[in-house]
Amino acid sequence: MIKKFNEFINESSMADYFEVEYYLTVGQHGHVDSYPKFETAYKEALKFKAREEKEGNLKDGEVEYIGINSNTNKFAVLFVTKTYIKNTDVNHFSDEMAYNKWIEVANKCLETGEPQIGDFGDNQTKLEL
Repeated sequence: MIKKFNEFINESSMADYFEVEYYLTVGQHGHVDSYPKFETAYKEALKFKAREEKEGNLKDGEVEYIGINSNTNKFAVLFVTKTYIKNTDVNHFSDEMAYNKWIEVANKCLETGEPQIGDFGDNQTKLEL
């Protein structure tokens, strides 16, 4: 019985997850939900962004960041402000390479106004905001 339980715990902890998250100007952090597939999380994140946009929360500066965090190398930045990028520190990441990659993707999102998908690569790093 204990062996089966330990196998279940090990399998559960190794499952991929993709969390749709956001940060508000007042420093609050929240998440919409977690999903087992990136594609599902991305669709839900787009819906969340559209709702926040419709309510005016992106224009009035209430929301600073909407993105997808995961326990894999894949991530997304759907909305970000200059202030959020400026206040993001390398210490929020597992290493400097991950930080630089996230900054690159975030800046592209800011410049284009379009959601961007990123990959931290083979170094097995992840976003730890």
